[in-house]
Amino acid sequence: MARAQEERDLQLVGFELADYAQAAAEALAGFGLCCDFWVISDGIARPLDVSALSRAGCTTKLAATPNSSDGVPGAGGLPESLATRLPQSEEPQVAETEPGRFLVALPLGEIGGAKLVTTTRLTGVPEDAVRLLAQVVFDNLKLRQELKRYRSDLDMCAAQIGNDFEELTFLRTLADHLDVSDPSHGTWHVAQMVLPLLATVIRAESLVLVAAERGEPTGEVRVGSPVLWVGPRRLDDEACRRFIERFRQMAAGQPVVRNHFDKTPEGSEFPGVRKFVLTSLAKGERVSGWLAAINHVHRMDRQQEPLLALSQYEFGTVEASLLSSVASMLATHARNVELFREKEAILVGVVRAMVSAIDAKDPYTCGHSERVALVARRIAHEMGLEEEACEQIYLSGLMHDLGKLGVADAVLRKAGPLSEEEWNQIRPHPERGWAILQRVEQLGYLIPGVLHHHEQFDGRGYPDGLAGEEIPLAARILAVADAYDAMASDRPYRKGMPQERVERILREGAGTQWDPAVIDAFFRALDDIRRMWHAYQPPPPPKRQVPRTNGRGAKAFTVVEMVVVVLILGILAAAAMPRFADALWQRRADAAARRIVADLELARREALYRNAKQTVCFHVGSNCYAVAPGPKHLDRRSGPYVVRLAEAPYEARLVSAQAGGDADVVFTPSGLPDTSAEVVLEAGPYQATVTLDSTTGAAGYHVWRKPTGG
Repeated sequence: MARAQEERDLQLVGFELADYAQAAAEALAGFGLCCDFWVISDGIARPLDVSALSRAGCTTKLAATPNSSDGVPGAGGLPESLATRLPQSEEPQVAETEPGRFLVALPLGEIGGAKLVTTTRLTGVPEDAVRLLAQVVFDNLKLRQELKRYRSDLDMCAAQIGNDFEELTFLRTLADHLDVSDPSHGTWHVAQMVLPLLATVIRAESLVLVAAERGEPTGEVRVGSPVLWVGPRRLDDEACRRFIERFRQMAAGQPVVRNHFDKTPEGSEFPGVRKFVLTSLAKGERVSGWLAAINHVHRMDRQQEPLLALSQYEFGTVEASLLSSVASMLATHARNVELFREKEAILVGVVRAMVSAIDAKDPYTCGHSERVALVARRIAHEMGLEEEACEQIYLSGLMHDLGKLGVADAVLRKAGPLSEEEWNQIRPHPERGWAILQRVEQLGYLIPGVLHHHEQFDGRGYPDGLAGEEIPLAARILAVADAYDAMASDRPYRKGMPQERVERILREGAGTQWDPAVIDAFFRALDDIRRMWHAYQPPPPPKRQVPRTNGRGAKAFTVVEMVVVVLILGILAAAAMPRFADALWQRRADAAARRIVADLELARREALYRNAKQTVCFHVGSNCYAVAPGPKHLDRRSGPYVVRLAEAPYEARLVSAQAGGDADVVFTPSGLPDTSAEVVLEAGPYQATVTLDSTTGAAGYHVWRKPTGG
């Protein structure tokens, strides 16, 4: 029984109070004193073997010499008077065991109803000196304990600051990739860029992103295949689908956290998964997929309290919250990109509808706009233009004759050469096309090619008589493609020219009518252009089922009716696009303001972390600001960290920055700014104001739409 009690005492002290015992031994040794240790519980004082305490698993070996020579507490036991007083006292106690011999007892702490006490013996010292010495040693011991506690708190604070830096770095990286204006940055592309960093931040062994599929025709959401793994693949594709299917309903509203999953009956179905966090990528009722973190990576950077150390082995609310936030941002981005692509599809549909209206007015040249667009795009590729620019030139080619909608049908369909008066009706068609397109802001990039495709390189073209590189590049490319198709195609009053003659005319016109660089690119791609041009077939007209009413067929659309329908579609698209553009500008203003707030917070934390000044310099004229010195944890840069608001994804303008007479916010080593500050920016019709409070160091912002009119 006694042995069992001793084992319990050793375990209790060894894990909870060993550091206090070590501090007491060192404090007494500093005065040249030896010590014994006691455990007082239920009014009974039991001696504690110093050597056994070290064997019990203490993190620090106790370097104290017992008062008795055999290594166990001194003979004579603890006086009953002390054993009675110590449980109720937190002050040092002194008892005179024999005349001139004193026993000093110092309480070290209490855990589980048991009190740990250390004692030392003094001989030949006046009682007043003994009591004074006991108080000095006890005060020294408390100071040591407080110092150790402060060091522990400082270590925890430094660790938390490090974790916050990691999270801020990750969120900044994620925000930089969420550019809705670039449709190529789809959800899976963004996830591939940011999820490896997320796995490091939340200490996940693996991350898996699973796509959602929609069944036809009901649109039911089903679990698809994994589209991205970060870290080891703990499940094959089929097991991963079953895993998501098992917990998807639970993850619909909030993340699911299971820290001892491998110990449950369900865990036996998914070997290799010990613990996990699962959340859904959902925007409203629309689910794009699921994101799961599998198995927590243990990282013990320093000595910790045992109970605190347990949290290092589990997923907690911080990891679940961050994973859920990332899933929500990815889902929102997926929906934004989808809306952006729908808008682009509507615009392209309007363009093609207008092209169909042009071809309907002039059936003999049906397909001319499509062929010009194809040739122009091939020339643009040959000149090394980016894919986006090539597609814009293609759409400009489709629309280059849009202004012919305003030309009389009799002139367009005339079987012979045109008179001067008829040419005067056709000549203004570039300006008519400009008049139609300039009302639709989203198609503004088509205007240069539509307006200037009849300009000549020597300045003798129309409508503005531009020359050389004054002519937009898109228009110079369209001029060559338009001329090639016009000369090679059959017309009502003539057959198409032979290829040899067309090529000779183009070579002779280089430098006068056409840009020589464009002509060179045309001939480099001539083989492809010939094959493409001869293989082109106009798409067959759409077929529709004619409803029967009273035995009569439905009446076909006239050209005028088709034009009206196209114009209505264009008006509807133009009405819808401003709302989308307005929301996009609001999002850009909000994102720019949030970025400034995040960087101010980053600079504040850097000042605390480095114990040095940190400056955020705003440059209004350049639409940028810099954080200096550059944060060590961001992009591994040593110089200032510069954010340019005029660039994507913000496209904002810095209006003003006021910080106590200048535009520099200086954070002191205490983490507080030297003055309050206000920063104003604008993106399109929206403005945002960022404010910084000098008393708390907190930053905030609000966004509003600028008033219109007077």
